[in-house]
Amino acid sequence: MRKNIYFFAALMVTALFGSAEIAKAADVSIGGQIFTRAETNEHGGNGTNDFDNQSETSDFIGQRTVVDVKANINDETSAFIQLQSNRQWGSGGVGNNNNANTITSGANDGSFQVNDQDTSVGIHEAYFTLKNFAGLPVDAKIGRQEIILDGHRIFGDTLWTMGQNSHDAIRLTHKHDGMTINAGYMLALEDGVTAAANNDQQLDADNYFLHANYKGILGGQLSVLWNYLNDPCGNTGGHAAACTNASHLDNSVHTIGFRQAGQMFGIDYRGEYYHQFGSADADALASQMGGDAARGTSAGVGADRDAYMFGVRVGKKIQ
Repeated sequence: MRKNIYFFAALMVTALFGSAEIAKAADVSIGGQIFTRAETNEHGGNGTNDFDNQSETSDFIGQRTVVDVKANINDETSAFIQLQSNRQWGSGGVGNNNNANTITSGANDGSFQVNDQDTSVGIHEAYFTLKNFAGLPVDAKIGRQEIILDGHRIFGDTLWTMGQNSHDAIRLTHKHDGMTINAGYMLALEDGVTAAANNDQQLDADNYFLHANYKGILGGQLSVLWNYLNDPCGNTGGHAAACTNASHLDNSVHTIGFRQAGQMFGIDYRGEYYHQFGSADADALASQMGGDAARGTSAGVGADRDAYMFGVRVGKKIQ
């Protein structure tokens, strides 16, 4: 019975690829996860940070359910799709806040609902991989995907949250001996496809990164990173009005850094440093000058970014 259920799930998920070639793949593997976690939240009630014992502590149970299918089509082509449901027991989506006192309140998929209309299921990852892309010693991964670099400092899947994180991206990877080089592009925000909606692409946000890892250095491995977020109109602050002006307000962010981790003389160590720079015309002064309406869209009004972080960890395992 269980084997039949797995086989049926594989057929259903594989059908989403919409390709007869994938259905014919000789090597299809199925995976998944059910992760349940109970949490206690003292500071999240109605968006306030009380910590003053004036309200009861909120406790809830979250559940992440994942089903994935990988199909190896041939030696150089594969496809992967992962469906994920992230919900909270009794109320649907994780983090839902409902103050109603009736037992039937909450989402439409709660325990006392007549019909199960769970809408929390979505596509977490859906990509295909092409090895030796265009005849080059480069593997291309195209589609929605998790991007994890080093210790999840700059890019990771936020494994500690219930939802995790993925990107709509194109990633090129080259490996040679102990060296791995990654170059990637991510479409962070697509505001529209018509001229009236996207204001000459000013509301879109793009991200580019270049990452290299070298093994065998100082008893471990060295990684270097450059990342560029191109957000012409500061979409993260909701500055759509500014994009109607020809000033092209900028919110670009460059991040450069390195990470060295390994073991020397029986001691585990890790050191890292990152520096951010760029312009912040579209959002840095909004809170100080009353927001976009008060500040206007005059060109040249803004601030420079200049931030950094570093960290060092040293330890020894005792058996």
